[in-house]
Amino acid sequence: MNRCFLATLCVLACVSASAGATSITSESMELVSAEMVIAPTQSDFATEAAQRRSLYRELVAGAAKHFVVDLGALTPNEAQHLSGVNQQGNRRLLVGIDRPVGAEIDLALGDRLQLTGGVHTKTDGTVVWTTTLLSEGATAMRAHLTEIALPEGAALYVYGTRGQAFGPYTGAGAFGAGELWTNSVLGDTLTLQLEITGPVSFETLLDAYFVIDSIGHMGDRFSVTRWESAEAVKSFCTDGDGPINEPCVFNADCSSVPSAIAPAAQAIGEMLYASGSSYYICSGGLVADTAGTMTPYFLTANHCISTSTEAASLETYWDFTAPCGTTACDYAWDSGRATPGATIVSTNSTSDYTLLQLASVPSGRTYLGWTSAAVAYSNGTGLYRLSHPSGAPQAYSTHSVSTTAGTCSSWPRGSWIYSKDTYGATEGGSSGSPVLNSSGEIVGQLSGGCGTNVNEVCDTVNNATVDGAFAAYFSSVAPWLNPGSCVPSTEVCDGVDNDCDGLIDEDDVCGAPSCGERGDPCTTGGDCCSNRCHPRKLYCR
Repeated sequence: MNRCFLATLCVLACVSASAGATSITSESMELVSAEMVIAPTQSDFATEAAQRRSLYRELVAGAAKHFVVDLGALTPNEAQHLSGVNQQGNRRLLVGIDRPVGAEIDLALGDRLQLTGGVHTKTDGTVVWTTTLLSEGATAMRAHLTEIALPEGAALYVYGTRGQAFGPYTGAGAFGAGELWTNSVLGDTLTLQLEITGPVSFETLLDAYFVIDSIGHMGDRFSVTRWESAEAVKSFCTDGDGPINEPCVFNADCSSVPSAIAPAAQAIGEMLYASGSSYYICSGGLVADTAGTMTPYFLTANHCISTSTEAASLETYWDFTAPCGTTACDYAWDSGRATPGATIVSTNSTSDYTLLQLASVPSGRTYLGWTSAAVAYSNGTGLYRLSHPSGAPQAYSTHSVSTTAGTCSSWPRGSWIYSKDTYGATEGGSSGSPVLNSSGEIVGQLSGGCGTNVNEVCDTVNNATVDGAFAAYFSSVAPWLNPGSCVPSTEVCDGVDNDCDGLIDEDDVCGAPSCGERGDPCTTGGDCCSNRCHPRKLYCR
């Protein structure tokens, strides 16, 4: 089968000799490492799923009477964009499209589109606002809200039609910079519900405002293993889509994963995020720091996430595995195991890495250890990986470092690690997945493939797998992963705390433009340090 979901970049024209590349060796640096950390408490997903269903029933029972805003089917341009193939150069997996809405919600003045919701007051004075959006053909949906200005006691929820409900989203922690990407819900219907604890005065309602900026409409590539019904999955598969992975991609649960690698299953997350007008899937993993803080640092690829907006839109899916003996066509998974939100800690296109800090993670996580020892020139060194190829449940692959594989000109050996697949393979959606040594330590993360036949992921003869080398960029992430190791130097604008004062770039010598504090007059969010300007009262929130 000719696959179009690829984690590859280079074709024949960009293969070159590796001679002349700068070698990074263990002798040229002080070696540092961190041990893998396994959290003692495990998540009770059955209980969490029951809680979501209970919340769903409560929200539906308390919903205000409202209209459904029907966005209709995708336009021809939207459908063409969503069906676009993930070929050479596109190493992240396209699974969705952003559909503009632009509905202003103002509880004091009434909905400005008149058809975007309803409001009622409960007997205790609590005000409830509800609106439902329909995007025909979507397999899952999520909402992007902007210009959020909500009073104390306000809680926002999102739910679908299949018993999934998430929230409450409350306070500045949820509404970073006045915006929010909600969790995804399965199906083509998404309901937003705002509750303001009563009694509620008109003055309180004046503070209730936000904009439904857009809706994320996910297509078939996202859905196949996420239906709540195994019958629905089988129905989908019998429509002709068939297996979603190449035959050389192996289910992790059916593989003999070494004991040093197995705990990584609880560190690996599948990433859904917005970039431009699209939604993509990549992979990543939690990373330990030497202080053992269990701060949710998360490593992925720069070509996946490189901007603060992309990071803020991230929704990370956990424990997405399939029991051995099942396939994507007879297995359904609880897609509620997801946590939204992240910020960028450090990122660079050189070695293609991004270190994020997630807003939250479930209990029972593994934090991967790492080593600053270079392996790019250690021919034959064994490498191990868990990832989500084509957005499928976790797959397992092994690789062997190759110092003879031809290199792609934009990925010099040393800053990148070249290897040959020895078991399994990677596809689009695997990008960003950490690659581990035999001790379970991170030595890099997936950039893609390089070779003369990159459209065939099972071709191990003509293609090499390429990972950004952790050793090459370790000094840039050391302030977070090896706290206390910072050696002061002159601060420059490079995304690193060079002078060890805890401040980086625009927060330090690079300077930030003056901004208004809470209560100061403003005209736009950019006038405020919080980036939140009240839309009518025009003061910083």
